Amino acid sequence: MDLAKVRDEFPRLLRLLGGEHGAEAMEWMRTLSEGHHATASPRVVAEATRLGWVEGSPPRVTPLGQRIGDSLREYLYWEERNRHLPRRDDVPELRAETYRGARVLEIGSGFGCNLMRLQEFADEVVGVDIDPIYLALGPVLANLAGVEAPRTLCARAENLPFPDDRFDAVLVIGALQYMEIPVALREIARVLRPGGQGVFVLGHLTGYLHSAFVPNARRSPRAFARETRDLLAMLTYPKLGRRLSKPGSPVYPTRRRATRYFEEAGLRLEALRDLRDETAYIVRR
Repeated sequence: MDLAKVRDEFPRLLRLLGGEHGAEAMEWMRTLSEGHHATASPRVVAEATRLGWVEGSPPRVTPLGQRIGDSLREYLYWEERNRHLPRRDDVPELRAETYRGARVLEIGSGFGCNLMRLQEFADEVVGVDIDPIYLALGPVLANLAGVEAPRTLCARAENLPFPDDRFDAVLVIGALQYMEIPVALREIARVLRPGGQGVFVLGHLTGYLHSAFVPNARRSPRAFARETRDLLAMLTYPKLGRRLSKPGSPVYPTRRRATRYFEEAGLRLEALRDLRDETAYIVRR
């Protein structure tokens, strides 16, 4: 994917997303990125094709378009929840106002919708993500929202470019499962100040099993093989310390195993909040 092309197209992106067809374009790309069929006006299809988001007839989302659609989906969800952080009603630690005056790092920030909210209260907010396409969209969507573009860096959680004891709080919302968990948690513990707080929203193994292996669900042999392979990787990950599946495949630990990961990294579990298929872990260094 061509990052330079994304940046060069900023003016065109703003004209499309901020124009009369913006809402239609965002909803269409959200639907396509979720794997569903959708139709759009010829103007939107033509612009999306020109930008490299879709190709062919009927239009199919490209790798670049998938990332655009992911970001637009997150943006629309952010607007739908009145620009609050996700899960704030169930997890008090995800209310942005609780970070007034703090130095906050979000890992797996994507284009930065949570950062845009946090920066209203925190003294310093920084986002980290490994995908430069997501990060490049931050200024475009911040402009669309009428807010200041947040500060973001392209980096891995396993090797954070910050000094020790740098932050008062670290948030990882729905991203830890894609990292090398023990290594990432040690790095997070390193950049947290003593007494600093970590908030992690993470799927767990039981929730994954409920969603992936639904009785009588129709799935292709390829999908069943992939899900079985991913499950095997999750079960063996704690003992092997590495994935048997391809890099970036998710690993959903049991709650007990996740708690051990935090403890081994020097992070003390302060609270655990059950979110059904996910769990919020509140930890302190």
